[in-house]
Amino acid sequence: MYSSYTSYCKSNNYKISDRLELKKLLTDSNYKPFMKGNRKDSSHAHIHSKLGSCLKFKISLVQNQKYIGDIELNLRDYEVI
Repeated sequence: MYSSYTSYCKSNNYKISDRLELKKLLTDSNYKPFMKGNRKDSSHAHIHSKLGSCLKFKISLVQNQKYIGDIELNLRDYEVI
């Protein structure tokens, strides 16, 4: 995810936050799409049997486009053909 984020920022001339700052923004309690995990430490992560520790977000579908909050997801690079 971080490499996609940095590529997007570079191509749009946005300032790039480091990994810790980005995680802090994405896991903030005021960020509605974030779904806090069940771990008791401060990571806020979910444990997935195949992925391990990961963050979880609510995705909405609007006219066949996927969004996290008001950010449109471009998943073409991740589709399996």
